[in-house]
Amino acid sequence: RGSGKSSVLEALRYGLQIEPFVDAEYKRKLVKYVLESGGKVKITVADEHGKKYIVSRINGESPTVLDQSGNDLAISVSSIIRNPLYFGQKDLALTEPGYEFELLHKLVGARISTHEGAIAETIAILVDKIRLLNNVAEIPDQIKELEEKQRALDHKLKIFEEKGISDKLEKQTACNTDSIKLEDIVREANRINQLLNNFLLQYDTSAVSLLGYVSKYNAETFQKVQALVNAFSAHMQEIAKLSESIDEDITSIVAVQRELSEAIEALKEEFAQIRREIQDDSLDIESFGKYQKEKGRLQSEVERQRRELSREATIRADIVACIRKRNDILLDIYKAYKAEIERINSSQLELQIAITFKGDKTKFLEQLRLAFKGSGISEVKYSTICDTFTDMVAIVQDVLMENGKQLRQLITTTQYDLATTKVRENFEALIGNTTPNLVEISYHGKPLNQHSMGQRASALVLFILSQNDNDVVIIDQPEDDLDNQVVYSEFIKKLKEKKPNTQFIFATHNANIPVLGDAERVVAAAGVEGVMRINSGTIDSKESHQQIVDIMEGGYEAFKRRNTIYTSWERNV
Repeated sequence: RGSGKSSVLEALRYGLQIEPFVDAEYKRKLVKYVLESGGKVKITVADEHGKKYIVSRINGESPTVLDQSGNDLAISVSSIIRNPLYFGQKDLALTEPGYEFELLHKLVGARISTHEGAIAETIAILVDKIRLLNNVAEIPDQIKELEEKQRALDHKLKIFEEKGISDKLEKQTACNTDSIKLEDIVREANRINQLLNNFLLQYDTSAVSLLGYVSKYNAETFQKVQALVNAFSAHMQEIAKLSESIDEDITSIVAVQRELSEAIEALKEEFAQIRREIQDDSLDIESFGKYQKEKGRLQSEVERQRRELSREATIRADIVACIRKRNDILLDIYKAYKAEIERINSSQLELQIAITFKGDKTKFLEQLRLAFKGSGISEVKYSTICDTFTDMVAIVQDVLMENGKQLRQLITTTQYDLATTKVRENFEALIGNTTPNLVEISYHGKPLNQHSMGQRASALVLFILSQNDNDVVIIDQPEDDLDNQVVYSEFIKKLKEKKPNTQFIFATHNANIPVLGDAERVVAAAGVEGVMRINSGTIDSKESHQQIVDIMEGGYEAFKRRNTIYTSWERNV
């Protein structure tokens, strides 16, 4: 003990870019202490085809994968070592809520990473759509405010109309209306053109190409594809050319707008003369034109807002589609986990696993408490909400899309108002939450959480050893939580089955693991005055025998005495 075995494994974990499962901060500090500034981990590895590489990682830097000539291959460690696993001391005995699911994710999560990427993309789209819906939700109030301003202007203009001023200034009014209409057209045309230009800047058709590609067996099919690709490229070029034409069209419209402005400017003196001829000291004649222009702009803005409001149904449909897609992806993830679980269950009888879709209500309850903290909702009502909704997205959908049809029935009006405010303010963070799938593990027919620490560890070791696609499994002192009977009857037997396809690396004090497990290499560590000294050899070497007897058996005399006693017992057991 104290020789630095764990330090070696932590450095190995760091070199292979495996994140620590628990006690992350302590383990990161340990690596920094071991390597010090500028320290480096160098690991020689072989992939599944036997090709060798060197993984090199300097303290504080990303790992580098080199070929045997020392050339940087610019690839990740995961591209040559499949799903390496690491468990530190006491990791196997951890009993935190949700640990079973986290363990399952650690073991098989790499196989569903594409699904998780799709979830992130869908949530990003959902956030944008909800933001649009929130903007649209404000439009009725904005229209109401604009219409109030319109009515105020209409009242002012009615006075001018009653005194016949409107008729006398009819030409000026018409010119102002024309000017405002052209302003609207130019503004909308520029907005649409900007959207088109943004699209043209973002798209890249270089991947839609067969340049240099030759199909060995489907040449005729790819001739057809080439013709279609050529047509696609031609159409995209046409869109780019149309963009140039649209720029020219807008420039022409702006030129006409300028002509109109100049024509109206030329009529300024005529309009001024008409205003001078109007003999009415009770009216501010100069304000008439301003009122007319403002009325036109308000009318234009109301029409624009109504067009935006007409998109509400489409936005709502898009949100529903995004939520449905998110749930479909989550269901695909669940099915992927379930398939792995069925494989694990069928591979042995001792350990059985069950999974429930969005079943971790404890985690969901924690999310609810955090999301609606300060709203006055009681624990009983939180539990009711938890039973009514499947996850946080369902609550966001109910509040924003259904006006709280379900949530209103579960809490008071005051609580609902506070909860709604929190949903509207924090919807982006809330929809990033998911209710995890609930994983339940039974060991010898009994739920894992009802077993002792040693039995739980035994079950989880079996869980780990039931996997088939982990090239490397590293465990620090697995025997800490396993009794000797389990070490041999379950752990060692399973270990020997898996050895041909997986490399196992253990730090251990238990002689059963290297001896009965037929270890190919034994590394003995000794700490002498702060310096780690390492000796290694095969399990069959004389040096390894000596080290196992001295370190693990307590020395030759203890080993000999134990052997004599066991031999005398042989006839009785």
